[in-house]
Amino acid sequence: MRHILLAMTSLAWTALAGAMVLPARATPVDVTPSRTVLEQVEGKEALDWVKAQNNRTAALLQADPRYQSFYRSVLSVEQASGRLPLPDQSGGKVWNFWQDAAHSKGIWRATTRASFETADPDWVNELDIDSLSKQEGRDWVFQGADCLAPDARHCLVILSLSGEDASFYREFDTVDKKFIPGGFELPHSKQRAAWLDRDTLLVSRDWGPDTMTRSGYPFSVRVVKRGEPLAAAKEIYRGTPDDMIVEPQVLHDSQGGQIAIIQRNLDFFRSEYRVYDPVTQNLHLLNLPQKMRIEAITPESLSSGLTRTGNRAVSTVRAAYWQLILSLQKCSPICFLPLTGMRPRLTSVLPPEELSLLFIAMCSRPYAFIMRLRARLSGMKPRFPCHRTFLHHCNLLTPLNHGPQ
Repeated sequence: MRHILLAMTSLAWTALAGAMVLPARATPVDVTPSRTVLEQVEGKEALDWVKAQNNRTAALLQADPRYQSFYRSVLSVEQASGRLPLPDQSGGKVWNFWQDAAHSKGIWRATTRASFETADPDWVNELDIDSLSKQEGRDWVFQGADCLAPDARHCLVILSLSGEDASFYREFDTVDKKFIPGGFELPHSKQRAAWLDRDTLLVSRDWGPDTMTRSGYPFSVRVVKRGEPLAAAKEIYRGTPDDMIVEPQVLHDSQGGQIAIIQRNLDFFRSEYRVYDPVTQNLHLLNLPQKMRIEAITPESLSSGLTRTGNRAVSTVRAAYWQLILSLQKCSPICFLPLTGMRPRLTSVLPPEELSLLFIAMCSRPYAFIMRLRARLSGMKPRFPCHRTFLHHCNLLTPLNHGPQ
């Protein structure tokens, strides 16, 4: 929700800036630092220069006589009580983060699926960020939560100070509605974490010297055990300082299976994926194009190359035959793809309750294609036609048979 609101606000500012008539000459705040200085993303000189440019931009915008009216219009949209509460599904519930005039920092809340489908859902507040900030005397900003499947009782709540990139992870009990004393707690760092099981996390963060990329993000992934100090965490994968970020993720299907993946982002567009086997502690590099992103798994994915042990899927051989839901960056059509070849085919195996997976990587060009797939899965009549031209923007895709239009 927060990212979408920020995007909406950015669009509004873009429109405002385009409409403004700025002075023909603007006196520079200072001389632009060298590239070497600006590459020090946490360096004082670079940050001071960025702050000066931000202040200069704000002054130009606020000097325009239309500024306040534009500001009030954007604010009224952002705080409108009738705007759509964007859902996130976990543990049989629908979750939402909501901000309004009474809760400027927001409330993390949940409701049942049946209640969410009504005109006035019965929301239950899980965590009030305004109250938490006042209670702890810190300017907390909610950055999301990662809940342990399948019941979503134990969640890692992600908080940052004033919205910075670095964050804190704190274990929260959604039944008792409080942070768990002695639970998982990851201190301030640019970091990522994912549940492997109730007592184990996969974490990438600032572990000390030689663990952060030149972009300022972690490249060392380690296993963190409940009750053990972070210093005891065992490294399972290490990228390089030239990477953008290396981060863990754990994907779940609708039947309790899961796959642990280490995602190595080489840059904004290229990634490598390695499947981590928690039993053997081995890593298996998936032979995928680098401009492809894994979004989700299905029960069919696991039955092709995985076996389940309790609530956890353990990798076996024939990894090349796994079937994953993938999306191509920039183009992002959703397709069902056997990893033995690059010839995708459409599928309709996902039940309607898993449709939220389809909206993780939407962009403007394939929107009609995604809406078409959504309509086919839910049994609705499609609102938009599905054109093959959407697929030809991606070189890896071959013509597909879409069925009746």
